Amino acid sequence: MIPVLKLKLDNGARFELPANSISIVEERSADEKGCRIAYDIGGGGADESLSDAYGYVKKQVIDAAGIQNPIEVVAVNEQGETHLVTLSRDRIVGRREVLESPIGASTILTIASGQASFKLQVADTMDEMDGTTSPAAKRTRRAKA
Repeated sequence: MIPVLKLKLDNGARFELPANSISIVEERSADEKGCRIAYDIGGGGADESLSDAYGYVKKQVIDAAGIQNPIEVVAVNEQGETHLVTLSRDRIVGRREVLESPIGASTILTIASGQASFKLQVADTMDEMDGTTSPAAKRTRRAKA
């Protein structure tokens, strides 16, 4: 039997779905509570904002084997702000090293998403993702000037 996760949407409504339908768990910005998930329950990919904490949802999904072979990376947006993202290593179809980034990105990942793909800028180096070097402080946010 496939485990069903019982989550809560931002508006307080309950949201239940099979753990194996969730493909990405993403922390929201420092100003927002909760997390976002990407999932597919057969009708094409979708995403939801949850009031549940990132760590709680990530643990539930991984414990229920929803995300196989998980990796947690530090995503970097265009303003240089960071947040954590957990996804399956198997969804990473390409990686490109960034030598000099003004926003702190070290690698650009190409992530498979259904029939399409998208790019994700991350602060993690390719060696850190491969486990050949130890990351410094994984949980850092860019200081606001």
